[in-house]
Formats: sequence, C-alpha cells, structure tokens
Amino acid sequence: MSRKPGLSIPRILALLCLGAVVAASTGIVVEYRSSIAPITGLVKAESRIILDRSQDVGFFVLGDSGSGKAAQHQVAQSMEQQCRNRRPDGILFVGDVIYPSGARSVEDPQWEDKVFSVYGGECLADVPLFPVLGNHDYDGNIRSWMEIDKRHPRWNFPSRHYSIVVPDLLTIYALDTNFPFQITSQGIRSFGDSTTPWTIAIGHHPMISVSNRGPSRRGRNVRSWMLRYLLCGEVDAYIAGHNHHLEYDDLESCSMAHLISGAGGGVLYGVLPEHDAEFAASRYGFLELRFTRDVMHSRFISGEGETLFARHIGNTAAPSR
Repeated sequence: MSRKPGLSIPRILALLCLGAVVAASTGIVVEYRSSIAPITGLVKAESRIILDRSQDVGFFVLGDSGSGKAAQHQVAQSMEQQCRNRRPDGILFVGDVIYPSGARSVEDPQWEDKVFSVYGGECLADVPLFPVLGNHDYDGNIRSWMEIDKRHPRWNFPSRHYSIVVPDLLTIYALDTNFPFQITSQGIRSFGDSTTPWTIAIGHHPMISVSNRGPSRRGRNVRSWMLRYLLCGEVDAYIAGHNHHLEYDDLESCSMAHLISGAGGGVLYGVLPEHDAEFAASRYGFLELRFTRDVMHSRFISGEGETLFARHIGNTAAPSR
C-alpha cells in the first residue's frame, strides 16, 4: 500500500517552492494551487492541509453552533473539560458557524462572539479549527472565511472543498455540500484517491437522518442522492450537521458509518419517536473522534459532559479505494 510522505525538511522546502504555507508552530502545512472563481470571487483550488501528528489523532466535531446563546457556551464548556482530559488535534465545524445570517466581514464582531472567544478556553485556545460552510453561512460574506485567518491563525479554510491529511493514518475530505457537484472541479481534484488506512468526509448536509422536520431532512432530495453517489465506497464515515440533533447510523449499502453532530448551540430539532437509527438524541452536545491505525473511536458527549453513545470501528482491511 502506498504511503503519503511525512514532513521532512526537504519535503517542506519542496512544498514552499510548489506553493504552500507552513505554520511551524502548529505542524500544519497547506498545499495549494489556486485561482479566483469569476462569479463568486471564491478561491478555486486544490487545497490540502497536512497535519504533522503521531499515529494517534483526535478531533472534536460539532455543527450548527453559532447562536451565541447559553446552549452554545454550555457545549463549549463541555469541550473545554474534555480537552483537559485529552486534548484534540483539531475542531471540525460542520457548518452554520454563525447564526442567523453568517458573518458580514472580517470586522464582524460575531467572529469573536460566536467562534473564537467561545472556543478559547485555557485548553482549547490553541487548538486548530477546520470548518465547512453551512447554508446559513452563505447568507453572509463567505469570502471573509478565507481572510479571517490573518487575524486568527487557528482558523484553517483554504477553499470551499479541501482535504486534511495525517500521513500514513487519516484523510479527511472537508466538503461544501451546498454545491456537492463542484467537489472535484473547485476543490479536491484528487477526491477518491486516498491511500491512508482511514478516510472520512465532513459536510453540512446529511445523507439520511431521523429528524422530525420533514422528508427533505431525512434524505429524500437530490443533494442526498448526490452525496451517496460521491461518498459510497470512498469513505469509512461521513459526519454532517444541518439537523439539530445527534445521530449514529451504519449505512450497510455504502459500507460506511453516518454521523450527525448538529447540536452545537442552535435551537434543537426533534427526532422521530420510532426510528431505525442506532442512536439519535435531541440533546446539545458534540462528537469526539479518535483514530489509530486499527480503530476509529467515536463518542457523543452532551453539554453536561455525559457520554451519550460510543462506537468503536475496527480497520480490518487495507483500503481498496
């Protein structure tokens, strides 16, 4: 099985020549080839973030968080407490980072009030942030997403679709599911070429759910079909938000796990009283993920710090993607 190279000094120098940004203090390298898309003004790029980490890596995942209200702060406090037990290597935001209408500019105080100060506790303060766009984020100035890192280096958003790679361990496809048909044309040209033991994807919109908010929230729409077409057979797990609850499912037809972590601070949605999900709860909370070469650990943690559900998936075969 082929392996992606590590971060040796010659490799870092080569990346700088090819077009890369190196953050030495955080062990993050961003590879990129970019141009400006004519209509949206957004960067059209092949963007890959390389994390120089060990063979045991972890993330917190949450979505639909940016309300600025008590529930968001409660979840953030639970994350801070969990961080003190075991610090994550990054926080993955699965969309709707600022409610109700996104950020107006890089000067918008909502960036501080609903993102950086909320997840700025003593332990979380220097944990890198890796977001994807939600539908509410598109109501604001989404170009500010690629400019805010000049003020807040924790923020990592090189393009609308990008990948995060921990060499020899994990590939994360970070997708703008508002426009899933543009994943390869305006973001990840190498989509589907992962050779790491684990490959997951994150995006805002789920493929299925047991939300009580109607059929379109339960995967009966064109976007859900497109996501299935793109992701089935390509990833070990897909994590989304959009529906404001917590959920775990095994999609046997896709040979993948499907998780929803959309209870980061927005108004909670209910779940169907009778459903076939392995776990679903209308509770505030977040998802913790940890990866070794052999196991993916997933755990939903409530705003009160309670473990609501945990599942461990073994990696029994080399990737055949």
